[in-house]
Amino acid sequence: MQQLLTDKVVLVAGGTSGVGAGIARAAVREGATVVVSGRRPEPGDALAAELGERASAVTGDVSDPEQAKGVVTATIESLQRSGVDPADLWAAVGPSICGSCYEVPDHMRTLSAQREP
Repeated sequence: MQQLLTDKVVLVAGGTSGVGAGIARAAVREGATVVVSGRRPEPGDALAAELGERASAVTGDVSDPEQAKGVVTATIESLQRSGVDPADLWAAVGPSICGSCYEVPDHMRTLSAQREP
């Protein structure tokens, strides 16, 4: 059976614990390369180590638009250094980021449009 996210890159904002960490684990199980972001480096580094070679972590608070841009930039740079094509970068938002699964801040909606071609 083919994995749903093979050859995809998933950025999980708020992905270092709770629902976000669950999203990251599921994405790796489905074949994705995963980047988790969170406000503190230690939980992200620990989760990336747990998930293995297809996972990495970046630090930043995506509720702040400037830090969110930094998270995306750091993600793209990390992927390029490791030889992974960031062209299929997706973004997944854990509900703790926006207070509700149905409320996604405007700056998170446009993250994929800010990446370099």
